Amino acid sequence: MIPKFLHQVWVGPPVPEQFAEWAAEWKRMHPSWVYLLWLDADLASFTMTNQRLYDDAEQIAGPSANQFRADLARYEILYRYGGVYVDLDCEPLRPLDPLLDAEAFVGWETDLVWANNAVMGAEPFHPWLADLIDGLPAHVAAHPGRRPNVLSGPQYITPRLTLDITVHPSRAFYPYLWSDVGTARESGPFPDAYCVHHWNNTRQRNRGRTIRRSQQPPQAVRRRGAGHEGVAEQSDPGQVP
Repeated sequence: MIPKFLHQVWVGPPVPEQFAEWAAEWKRMHPSWVYLLWLDADLASFTMTNQRLYDDAEQIAGPSANQFRADLARYEILYRYGGVYVDLDCEPLRPLDPLLDAEAFVGWETDLVWANNAVMGAEPFHPWLADLIDGLPAHVAAHPGRRPNVLSGPQYITPRLTLDITVHPSRAFYPYLWSDVGTARESGPFPDAYCVHHWNNTRQRNRGRTIRRSQQPPQAVRRRGAGHEGVAEQSDPGQVP
């Protein structure tokens, strides 16, 4: 079972006001949880297995260095402490307690295609997280010049999904896609979402959006086997788009 730790990471400039408000709401919504916001100073004293990659992020990921660093940090924090990690650009809609009855979980960004790492949870020292951490140096070396979505994000974690990872449908955390930023889809409503990921990295390039609210939890999906090619087993047949 996943412990009641709620982790968020912010690398670089001060936390934007909207994200700080959402962080306060996450804490209010989870009164029995331990809430931890990891800033630069906290991460400076948190030695990572992939510390070299973290330190060399500018050379590896260029202008996306902080996004890359945040990816590295979330895997190592969850491995060491367990709990749930949520990106700061995720708007909280309902408590995450129903998600804790699992060994580890993520959510589909695009159902049965790409999983995303903006919301993820695991028991401490889960072997899947160990695999993500251990596999990063070789993967990064094999993909020079690529952005974090390839180096350390969805295109990295999806092929490494393994048995007993619960993968929630996209409507749980990603009810609209990065490609929907600036369209009517991003304003909801989102009746099945625990939270809504608002795609801050895309938004930085666009500007000025709207946000929304919701109710009622979605069903989960469990992986049958290792690898992106493995068939996903729906616990709610016909409900995943």
